[in-house]
Amino acid sequence: MKQDEATVRLCRLALWVMAASLLIGAVAGCGTPAPGASPAPHRSSPTAFASAVVSAADVEAAAATARTDEQADWPYREFELRGSFRVDDLTDRTAALRTVSGRHDELWLLDLSSGARRRVLPAATSGGARWWISGVRVSQTWVAWEELERGDDLRESVTWRLFAAPLQGSGLGIGKPRVVASASNRRASRPLFDLDGSRLVWISTPLGGRSAGQSRVMMRDLAAGKERVLYEAGGALGTVGFTDGRVVVTETPSTASSPEKAKRILALDAKLGRVEGRIDVPSEYGLSHWPAWRRGWLVWAPFASSDATYPEMFLRSATGRVYGEGGVGVDPCIVGDYVFYQSDRNVAPGAAAVAEVRVLRLSEMRSSVLVAGEVEEEIWWHAPIGSPDLERRYVVYGDNMLAAERSSQVSTRVRVFDLK
Repeated sequence: MKQDEATVRLCRLALWVMAASLLIGAVAGCGTPAPGASPAPHRSSPTAFASAVVSAADVEAAAATARTDEQADWPYREFELRGSFRVDDLTDRTAALRTVSGRHDELWLLDLSSGARRRVLPAATSGGARWWISGVRVSQTWVAWEELERGDDLRESVTWRLFAAPLQGSGLGIGKPRVVASASNRRASRPLFDLDGSRLVWISTPLGGRSAGQSRVMMRDLAAGKERVLYEAGGALGTVGFTDGRVVVTETPSTASSPEKAKRILALDAKLGRVEGRIDVPSEYGLSHWPAWRRGWLVWAPFASSDATYPEMFLRSATGRVYGEGGVGVDPCIVGDYVFYQSDRNVAPGAAAVAEVRVLRLSEMRSSVLVAGEVEEEIWWHAPIGSPDLERRYVVYGDNMLAAERSSQVSTRVRVFDLK
């Protein structure tokens, strides 16, 4: 390989390792406060959560799952896209993809059955190259995304805007974008958000005035145009997501109301904001990304030490029994009887790095490898983050950016698995 090509590949690897470390670390963000929302009916079973359950997860007594290196023999269909794409979110029908073309971020929608796709935003709506699209969520009927003014938002004053638009036609088109919330990062933290039908939820943490630091979960019914505060936190809110028609949030509570060095994971009634379930999980060194809480099962990923670069993963059944995954894992997603998650294969020092996505069957507490690849020579496979709300299928994606000799050779594979 020529020296300049080798240098390019090393730079790419450094950038991707840095990006992966940032993704695996703590998530940032919240939003601005605003008043009221009228929610849609629940889609889930009333037995999914016991009313007002308050409990703790004892990881010291965790039982071990069977972690194997077997390859899961599942049929799939695969769509190949030219360029490097990221799957930001998905439903059983549609995936929201984000990529960069030239100086602009692009938003695409992909039909997971046919492979049909369409670019719905050729650039951020706020001002072209001065803005970028930093995150996307999609439901059966709407798509929402954040746009951020370019600049170091950890050090500089920049503006963020939370947008939403209805899906149109076959679900691969969108209506007119509308601004849901907007602020400077000096006035309110950036929002984490999620969708269920026309209901949009986001975390709002104002950073000035009387309500500074008061985290809230906001909800807006995008179809009705009504907005309200769904939940006011006693501590700081971390993540928010919709699962089974309920809102799942992580909270760092005050030590007076929760065990020290613990995180609180809450399931909220999406209509009333009532706490339907609460579980405190040990978290001396923090949690990574979103937990998954579905049909009584909770899965979360804490860091084992202050210098850990990849978290461990634990599962808690509806009866309260706790299991340890036995390796490292993050970004869990519960679909039917299965938990899918990102992992990192333990390899000998100096050996090629292998990224894998694993699947664990809850009825057997046994996991196997769904996909795996050497990140520098093959495909860097990824699990979608944010614990998407899925009923009958799962998606992994990866590109060959590190393996490709030229940018024209870069492609992304989106692999779709239908549940057995």
